[in-house]
Amino acid sequence: MCKLGDQIQGLGRMPGGEWQLMDERVRPDLPETVVAGPISYGNQSDPDIVCSCNGVSFKSIASLDEALVD
Repeated sequence: MCKLGDQIQGLGRMPGGEWQLMDERVRPDLPETVVAGPISYGNQSDPDIVCSCNGVSFKSIASLDEALVD
């Protein structure tokens, strides 16, 4: 997830793959600082998804293109 000003991008990639834009929104109603983190949920009683995360990092960027660079 990348937030710059009122623009928010949801990014994802498969292991070894390239970053891909999955969602993009403009949210002028959000404050400059927001709480962020991974989340997975579904609308069913028997979960059928397994998620893993090797780590989360936060950094400041000057442009949305910088979010696509490791």
